Amino acid sequence: MRPYSGGYATGWTYGSRLTLTIYWDFGRAGDYEGRIASDGSIVGTTTDRYNRNSSAVFWSTTNARCKY
Repeated sequence: MRPYSGGYATGWTYGSRLTLTIYWDFGRAGDYEGRIASDGSIVGTTTDRYNRNSSAVFWSTTNARCKY
């Protein structure tokens, strides 16, 4: 498995809360729950959609940007 990959994401934000499901192009999917800090950084937890016993902490490598 490659450390970085592409995929399709679906989800939403509400205030500082972020909820995503990412369907990775290598056949896996993850559910992501996180918080967006005032500087745009994101931190949260992810759970494998197909193996609920597999979870991890994640953080963004770049800051989120809001577009209107």
